[in-house]
Amino acid sequence: MAGPTGNVVQETAAPGSKALATPQPAAADQALPRERSHVRACFLELGICLVLGLASLAVVAWVVATGWIAYLDGIALALIGLTLGAFFLFDLAWSLHTGELEALLKELRKGPS
Repeated sequence: MAGPTGNVVQETAAPGSKALATPQPAAADQALPRERSHVRACFLELGICLVLGLASLAVVAWVVATGWIAYLDGIALALIGLTLGAFFLFDLAWSLHTGELEALLKELRKGPS
């Protein structure tokens, strides 16, 4: 916290108070779980995008297969499905383009260390 003069002031417990100091873990102790949770979060995000993108395209295929595409409601549903499918599958394509997907797959093949 910066004081009125702009100097940084470190807050400490008042003398005689019963506030316990909690030890802070070292940066090396936090690095591995944080990295693993990041990999899991990215993998979960890409998995959800894949499922929702394919489900949207499946709806479009169902609309075409049942012949509902000939009606205005079917056309609107197909356009919405194509838009959502493109939105979710673009995230996968971008991850593949940037190399993030390859790094995630390499991390998964490496396994827990």
